[in-house]
Amino acid sequence: MPGWLGPNRTNGATARSRSSRPSQTAPVESITTIKTVVLSLGRSYQPKEMARATFVLVHGSWHGGWCWQRVANKLRPEHTVHAPTLTGVGDRSHLNSPSVNMDTHIADIVNLILWEVLTDVVLVGHSYGGATVTCVADAIADRPHSIVYLDAFVPRSGDTVRGLAGLPLDHRDMPPPTAEFFGLHGTDAEWVESRMTPMPGGPSNQVIKLEHEAKLTIPRTYVLAEGWASMDHFRDNYTRAQTEPGWNATSTAGSHDLMIDRPDEVVALLLEAAR
Repeated sequence: MPGWLGPNRTNGATARSRSSRPSQTAPVESITTIKTVVLSLGRSYQPKEMARATFVLVHGSWHGGWCWQRVANKLRPEHTVHAPTLTGVGDRSHLNSPSVNMDTHIADIVNLILWEVLTDVVLVGHSYGGATVTCVADAIADRPHSIVYLDAFVPRSGDTVRGLAGLPLDHRDMPPPTAEFFGLHGTDAEWVESRMTPMPGGPSNQVIKLEHEAKLTIPRTYVLAEGWASMDHFRDNYTRAQTEPGWNATSTAGSHDLMIDRPDEVVALLLEAAR
């Protein structure tokens, strides 16, 4: 290669012997062609970039959109992320009233999706939020791309969240437990406890009605958190996801609040669900 660009020698036999050889100087057209081929090959071996995805992250009882900060910050700006707070808790706790029920929370998420004109949405439900996203997918079946249940309730028609949790019906607001109950410790526990608010009693007592339960065929992922006491319903969901068609199942040693202490794992799971 360097000989193509080096100076020609003109002394004696060396010059005569070189004059009888074909020119080693590559034509400009050839160099251009080589560069084009190399660049094309380089492009063909580049990893395929993931298309921009849309995530709607739905929190569980006592929490708010704040609990998704670590996950949302890792997904942005490459992807569109919405982490709304449900009526009656967190930054919307001033809207709590006896009239707040599951229908209220379904409307919170359905209206977000409709008014923001979101399509191919990856719905993510944590804990109680799993019941919410199940009902949302039933209400607007053409909008979700997939559902991720993050250590969450997966109701069937006729269920109540309290019933699935093995608790009797009680319409009183529920005070938040300690963050240690979820398996959190240290500064994570302090941060969560400083932000949790009472949960309206109505939503978890409402009987869930699914109009299109049998038609819910979009991909679903269940993530079981094994770093806390958990409950039978969550373990049953994990078993169900291992055996039923259309489901993926995975488990992790993290706390119930996986988006707090396992944000990188959660992000990887969500990106996989978006493919």
